[in-house]
Amino acid sequence: MRAPMSPNPYHSPVAKSMFVDGVRMEALSPGSAPLGSLDDTPPAQLASATAITANLIAAGLGTGLLTLPWGAAGASIVTSAVLIALVLLLNGWIIMLTVRACERFNEFDLGGLLRHLPGRLGPLLMTVGDSIILFSQFLVLLGYIIVIVDSLEFLLPGGTIFGNRTLLTAMTAVCILPVCFLDQRLLAFTSTFSIMANVYLILLLVKCAFNAQFNPVTPQGPALDVSGVCILGFAPGVITQCDLLMYTVIILMMIPPMYKELEGRSPEKFQKCLTVGFVAIFFILVLVMICGYIAFGPHVDSNVLMSLPKDVFGSAAQFAMAVCIFGCFPLNVKPCVAPFARPNETPRKRSSRAGTPLFGSPMPKAKLSEPLVACEEASPLQVGADSNGAGYLEGSSAREVVATVAVVGGVSVCSFWIHSLGPLNAINGTIQVLGYIGLIPGAIGLYLSGHLSPLRKLAMWGLIIGAVLTTLIGFIYTDNYVDALSKTCFWTL
Repeated sequence: MRAPMSPNPYHSPVAKSMFVDGVRMEALSPGSAPLGSLDDTPPAQLASATAITANLIAAGLGTGLLTLPWGAAGASIVTSAVLIALVLLLNGWIIMLTVRACERFNEFDLGGLLRHLPGRLGPLLMTVGDSIILFSQFLVLLGYIIVIVDSLEFLLPGGTIFGNRTLLTAMTAVCILPVCFLDQRLLAFTSTFSIMANVYLILLLVKCAFNAQFNPVTPQGPALDVSGVCILGFAPGVITQCDLLMYTVIILMMIPPMYKELEGRSPEKFQKCLTVGFVAIFFILVLVMICGYIAFGPHVDSNVLMSLPKDVFGSAAQFAMAVCIFGCFPLNVKPCVAPFARPNETPRKRSSRAGTPLFGSPMPKAKLSEPLVACEEASPLQVGADSNGAGYLEGSSAREVVATVAVVGGVSVCSFWIHSLGPLNAINGTIQVLGYIGLIPGAIGLYLSGHLSPLRKLAMWGLIIGAVLTTLIGFIYTDNYVDALSKTCFWTL
């Protein structure tokens, strides 16, 4: 017997869907119909406030963490901590602005919300957002290749054939390509393994910061030398650190579907979850940033994994992160390949159909009522599946296969020349600022937030203009400028 429908259809979703680090996590309630078949569907279980809070915290885990010590080396500890707080506050304000608009219009995906914008502004911003997603996701995959190859260089013996980075990159591409065609349920282990790997890395960095035997240069040498660690200073590296933090923290694209699934949904209740989640993220980011910087000094690698000691503990961290990212890589190929999933439809048709992304596809199934950890931080604007409820991997077309090969090949070729994770993440953060800090929330604030006072209108325009300027500046400053900080540091350790 089918369960009775909820009086409010928006509190009875067919599928639970969210984005964590660039991957859509979906779950169909027992006995429910596939997406795209909305008739006679029982209501899905909603997520508790605890589960939503855990998902918000999980969203802050990813490769962005690996670059924060490098960013701190050019921005100082105190300045970086202040930046973390400011970036979280700004993102929190934007998130709540979007949540209130979602509640007002009963729209629970970002693309659906943008369709309420006047005239051509909605379709234009949807196209801009999807374009940012595709380019940003390509850079995410490039960062994954860099981390995997870095870990292989760390683990494999030097002075052999495996010391050739180009060969390692080619081997990685050959091994990872077949995995991109696997059923995504076979890759579900990456969620649990990811959180375990991140927790282990954090604990190892804490130990490295306070244990002299973990000096990465001379593991068996004397006490750890932390001279030159800047406690407070200002240099151009502050801009780069801000971009790195934006790359790590921006989660606007996953918020509407997450809010939709909150049990007893209200903006006030979600704000409490957001506050607790962001406070936890603040302490996690500060802990990783400080411990990584103090442990390895001003010249810490832009991928902190490469600064770990070459012993069993460091090797375990390298292996764990490499396996985790290897499993996450195929999940993040999907948004790049999704435009080829429906070759017979035009973008206009796809963008106008409720519940279907302009560029997007269903992602791995998981229970939203449980904490999730996935891979990287960009996702399609809307949630849904094709008209038959089919997932991405069901009936892959020749175009999808060619597109997958092209994406993996293109990312691998780019990684022949791009080896530094820090500047790459900084550029990616800069790109995301334009769409998810400026244009999209600015338009939502101006047109979908009801009556605005002149001061609020000024704030919205300031948000848009500030994001554009930050993006332009961010493309100029991509290094951490550690030498510049050494000349302007007011307080050293």
